Amino acid sequence: MSDEPVNYYYYLNLIKDQQRVKAFEAAIKNTIKPGDVVVELGSGLGTYSFFAALAGARKVYGIEKDGIIRTAEQLSRLNNMANVVEFVEGDSACISLPEKGDVLILENFSSLFIRRRLSEIIRDALDRHLKKHGRVIPQKASLFLAPFTEESLWKECLRLEDTGWELYQLKLGLLRQMMLNSPHVIRAGQGSMLASPQLFKHIEIAAPREFLFDVVLTFCIERPAVLHGFLGWFDLQISDGVCLTNAPWNADSTWGQVVFPLAELRPVQAGEDITVRLSCNRSAGRDDLWWVWQCATRSGVSESCSLRGLPFQVTEFEQ
Repeated sequence: MSDEPVNYYYYLNLIKDQQRVKAFEAAIKNTIKPGDVVVELGSGLGTYSFFAALAGARKVYGIEKDGIIRTAEQLSRLNNMANVVEFVEGDSACISLPEKGDVLILENFSSLFIRRRLSEIIRDALDRHLKKHGRVIPQKASLFLAPFTEESLWKECLRLEDTGWELYQLKLGLLRQMMLNSPHVIRAGQGSMLASPQLFKHIEIAAPREFLFDVVLTFCIERPAVLHGFLGWFDLQISDGVCLTNAPWNADSTWGQVVFPLAELRPVQAGEDITVRLSCNRSAGRDDLWWVWQCATRSGVSESCSLRGLPFQVTEFEQ
């Protein structure tokens, strides 16, 4: 069990997100059949495990490695579900269950879906915790990218831009470059986008291939502006007929968008085509993900690489 104190504010904020929770509740009701065995990865408070029990599951295994599992066990007894819902402490890749599930539930992803070890965790769970032809919640993830213009959003990534990167008689310019070479999670408005978003990665969660990618996209700019960077998000098909998105037009989403800021801001014109390369790779010898984003416009090229910044770990949006 983790020795870290439980951050109950984090879990309460998750359960208060009615849009997300109700979407998963509907998907669970649509997917689970009476008598099913259900396995949930990263069960947290146990909310989705409890939904599975209410939907008629014979047995539910909620796997959780953090201390919140003790609270989940108490909630299970309080709601008279302890005879159906069993919480199992540990990393899903390191434990064995007494039986495989008919349904696998997970919601352990970042604001651009991909996070460290996610593909490995899912592949292991499909192999060891789910029956052949079992069902998975969610089903699919589609990843999108769009260019944006918004100075305040770009400055929010840098945090200290208005100070000139000098505080307390200290020169802090090195930190500026680190922030420009790092993805950030920030909430953006739909009006900041400079072109129609493009789908660049589609993931079938029940049959996952490598989640990493290296893509080149071309956007046609719709109005003259200063290009500040790119926004990334996902659309999630949780089950047939139940979808969820953290796109900029969904202000109620738990997840913000991932912002890839430009190190060199570029003026762009209406009708101009810009070329973008976005790649996500695993660091050598570690589980961290490293990102590279490059942009070519008429006025020049801008390039950033998180290998020179910070590893992309968005734990505040991971359950």
